[in-house]
Amino acid sequence: MSPAPASDPLGKPPVTAAPPRHNPWPFVLTLSFASAFPNAASSSLAALFYKSLGYSNEIVGYTGLLFIPFAASFLWAPWVDRTASKRAWLLGLTWALAGAFGVLAATIECWGPLLGLTLAVITLIAVLGATAELSMNGYFLHALDQQQQAAISGFRTAAIRVGGIFAGGLLLKVCADYGAARGDVADGWVLLFGVLAVAFAVSGAYHSWVLPRPVTDRPAPVTTDGGSHRRVWAEFRRVPGVGLVVAFFLIYRFGEGLLVRMVGPFLLDPPAKGGMGYTVADVAFMQGTVGVVCSMAGGILGGWLIKSHGLRRMAFPLALALTLPHVPYVWLAWYGGSTLMVQACIAIEAFGYGMGFSTMFMLMVVLGRGEYRASLAAICTGLWSVGWLVPIFFSGLIQAHVGYFWLFLLSVVTALPGLALVRFLPLAKLEAGAARTD
Repeated sequence: MSPAPASDPLGKPPVTAAPPRHNPWPFVLTLSFASAFPNAASSSLAALFYKSLGYSNEIVGYTGLLFIPFAASFLWAPWVDRTASKRAWLLGLTWALAGAFGVLAATIECWGPLLGLTLAVITLIAVLGATAELSMNGYFLHALDQQQQAAISGFRTAAIRVGGIFAGGLLLKVCADYGAARGDVADGWVLLFGVLAVAFAVSGAYHSWVLPRPVTDRPAPVTTDGGSHRRVWAEFRRVPGVGLVVAFFLIYRFGEGLLVRMVGPFLLDPPAKGGMGYTVADVAFMQGTVGVVCSMAGGILGGWLIKSHGLRRMAFPLALALTLPHVPYVWLAWYGGSTLMVQACIAIEAFGYGMGFSTMFMLMVVLGRGEYRASLAAICTGLWSVGWLVPIFFSGLIQAHVGYFWLFLLSVVTALPGLALVRFLPLAKLEAGAARTD
């Protein structure tokens, strides 16, 4: 039997050794970068995919339903917590996503871009991606302490954003040019989804090698009475100001949701329909050059500001940075503009998103404590996904009835309540509670 820890001479309880700290750089950025691909496939890529194949803006708006798995992942998160380690889930889902993207490429190659078949496979990718995202968030909460999370949050946000812009920017341009050279737009999409399949296979091999095994990353206790869900929700209800936190997650990205899905169609539609008249390759190039650089800069700056000054002091300025980039699109929809102005809008939006999303990410970090870390992180993800999904779903219908100008103006107006709510969040109590349980 090992001897008990010696007591302090003053009678204080023995101090237990803290879990070892893991170097985050070999895996956090690569996992975050790859996690953007399923998200992009069910959002921006899905919009451009169906728009480039001639489907209406209403259909493009309905593809917002593909984001439901990201909003509903908290429903199966306790099962993920109970059945295996987050590391095991993360690696298994990485390989499953490699197969799913391969199936999507093969489906388009063999049967063409049929709406029903492609939607079914993209829905599968969304489910796998949502589960991988909640596993990744839970894994980071086990592998990194709060100080490390704050230090790397900006880089992680930038990596996620860059991953999405890479898939919907540089990679999309190369594949769109390939499809144009072959005289068939669908061929470009086959190449793109095939490349993403290979990328996930490489990711699975690499992360099998580099991911550490945190001592706390183990299945949560199994109950036979459905108690896991009750425990998760009881833990969440103990969050200070839980009602304000829920409201914040639901409305913070509402204005962005109206804007984001219609930016692609706006840039692709001809001027006669109120758009800018660019090609898929043009849009991909602009998003994949200026967009990548500005997104990285915004994410890194947002993380640094939170680390240096705290979430409580920086939440409102960063929320403002998320909202203001909507305004230039209102100007473009009314007056039009040159390619340089369009690039400026994309740059401002990417920079502001990188900064503004840091607030939500760090709020999720301070809430994700205890045995059910993946479940608590999934609740946060689910709430902000619902707040994003609803406006995305209606954005195509609204645009079809009122046009791009009024839609973009509405995105500015509906962003204001979330901006105001930031002032009322009990951020000091949340940060103090996270520091005590880290």
